[in-house]
Amino acid sequence: MLNDCPSEQQQKIEIAVCFHDIEIWTEEIKVMILRHHKIRKIEEYDSPLIELFRKGDVVDFSLGLVRFGLPKE
Repeated sequence: MLNDCPSEQQQKIEIAVCFHDIEIWTEEIKVMILRHHKIRKIEEYDSPLIELFRKGDVVDFSLGLVRFGLPKE
């Protein structure tokens, strides 16, 4: 059936499959996904994973200009 779908519709279905169970994810994972674009440290939660995920996104978004101490290589 998906073979009959246009590419754009198939992509929407694939995204929905990946995220359809978001309500059963832990609070930590929800915060990681929903708050990862924050510029400053997320201090409301005591989770190193949340901060690590946020920093990783900042490094990616800044194309490595912001590295949080990571080496250039």
